[in-house]
Amino acid sequence: MKQLIGTLWKRALRLGPEIGAHHVLWPASFPYTPCARGSAHALAAQLITITTCWPLIYFSRFSGLEWTVVYMLTMPTLMTGEVLRGRLHHQHGVVRQLLTAATVIVSAFTFPLYLWLFLLKMEFQESGIPVLVCWLVALAAGSSAAWVTWVASHGRARPVWLYTVWLTTISVTVVATLSAWLKAITAGR
Repeated sequence: MKQLIGTLWKRALRLGPEIGAHHVLWPASFPYTPCARGSAHALAAQLITITTCWPLIYFSRFSGLEWTVVYMLTMPTLMTGEVLRGRLHHQHGVVRQLLTAATVIVSAFTFPLYLWLFLLKMEFQESGIPVLVCWLVALAAGSSAAWVTWVASHGRARPVWLYTVWLTTISVTVVATLSAWLKAITAGR
């Protein structure tokens, strides 16, 4: 009976034999290219980090040093995007391996700057919990948008399109929700 319900559920959702609901709700787990999963998750984490920085810096009126750190975070993000593109297109070779190594090294140098900026300079009690709530709301909105895209395309949306919709929705939601919260906080001061 459980197999029958599972089969009917997959057919109703237009899921293929290798596509599960988790591939639609969490598009970073590419079903056909598992080698791209690490890069997809790294790109998502870096983009969420950058989109969290923008409203925090804007409403906190930080100096030029903090903006420099945010701009330094964009370089590993762009490099991770290129690594992901190469993995999705099954491009291998020495150049791709060097690019992957350079991405890891640059990320390893810029992430401590991010930690310094937002864990030491910001009061965690004041901004930490709302940031986590914004991230959870953004992940839920991204999964919902990916699901709506999947249903609207009648199950024909490619994993890259689902990932793009998911990541864009998460980024916009983080900026919008965090900006609204910070604007309310700064207006009360």
